[in-house]
Amino acid sequence: MSGRTRFAVAAAAIALVLGLAGCAAGASVVENYAGGPHGIAEDQLKGETQAFYIEDAGAIAVVLWGSSTCPQIGERMVVEKTADEGNVVRVDVRPIPNEQPCTRDLVPHTSVFVTPSSVTTTQPLTIRVGDTEVKLVNEVTD
Repeated sequence: MSGRTRFAVAAAAIALVLGLAGCAAGASVVENYAGGPHGIAEDQLKGETQAFYIEDAGAIAVVLWGSSTCPQIGERMVVEKTADEGNVVRVDVRPIPNEQPCTRDLVPHTSVFVTPSSVTTTQPLTIRVGDTEVKLVNEVTD
């Protein structure tokens, strides 16, 4: 099964779960991997929290920077304000155990989420990760 097919199957499963359970609990991460988002040029990565629409805006790739041995990993995306209320989501990050030794390098780690149906891609989307806010704009034009 190709990566694109696996992503589509995972996205459909998450959409079904969200439809049955509502958005209160948030959407779990679809995919996590070291490095920047697939299809995004390395020179676009800035060494800080970033987000990109991927899969024709059907998914959001959140890039967090940290240690390669203790990466910052997004676990869940929660809609805080729907499109009508301000278009804001929050990404919860997995805590790193205090006793875990971490290297002092700085590398990207990507967490991919299905774009929530209650936000819009036609207006800037605010993504909150801890104390950081990122504005995501869909640069695809018709």
